[in-house]
Amino acid sequence: MEENNVNQLEDVEKKDVKVENNNSVETNVQDAPAKSSAKVKKSKEQRRQEKLAEYEGLSDDELYAKIQTDKLLKKKKNKRIATMVGMGFAFVLAVVIIVLAVVPVSLKPRFIESGFDTVNFYHGATRPSGGNCTVGDEKYEQFMKVYDKAFSQSYISAIFNGSLFSYEISESGKEPDDILGSNGELNENNEYYIILSFVDEQVLTNQNGSTYISAFKGKSWDGVLRFNQVYIVLSQTDGWQQTTVYVPAYYPDKNGEMNNTYLVTITLKANTNLIFDAWDELTK
Repeated sequence: MEENNVNQLEDVEKKDVKVENNNSVETNVQDAPAKSSAKVKKSKEQRRQEKLAEYEGLSDDELYAKIQTDKLLKKKKNKRIATMVGMGFAFVLAVVIIVLAVVPVSLKPRFIESGFDTVNFYHGATRPSGGNCTVGDEKYEQFMKVYDKAFSQSYISAIFNGSLFSYEISESGKEPDDILGSNGELNENNEYYIILSFVDEQVLTNQNGSTYISAFKGKSWDGVLRFNQVYIVLSQTDGWQQTTVYVPAYYPDKNGEMNNTYLVTITLKANTNLIFDAWDELTK
């Protein structure tokens, strides 16, 4: 009996010790922020006292000189920091400008970036054929390289000469014959142009690639313009300049059938003279 009492007493003491230890841990955890805050305050107070100690025992002239020196040092430090920040900003700006001047951007209209199966080359109102090339041909690959360059320019150049934002779509309501001619030729003399032909119908898009919706959209028509051919007029003068792209697009008739074809005109900036210069190579 006495032995059991001793064991129980030992268990109680162990529990008391455990509770006391837990309470001690909790107290330490709770006191930690307060101690940390006090330590920070003490550190600030020490720095303040040390700063004041620097001025003790100084004459008026020495005190004035000391204050002015401290101000001058602080001013130089701030100026040095401002200079470093300015240099960092200038470096970042220089990198951005270099990237914009080097990295090219494609200005090809999204709806004729690729996908056309045949390219036909024509010259003049009588439309004498300059030949054609079909996807898979060596000549087609050669054309695509020149075609990409004709619509490719560095970002900084495209921004400054307005090429990046020069994209307008106009629905004139005219039939293709009014401009292209009854046989598909351009009515203006001495024009060099190419025709991109697609096997499947394509959708006309805005500059950002979103679907263009016709101004003549009706209740029975969603206004989406589809086409199979695109005419691009080539410039005979070097440089980035306004370029005309004609799209014979399908419109609904009175019965809602897409049997009417009207010409949509897109104007943008490009250097199609590159294709004109490569004309002999592409058409031989």
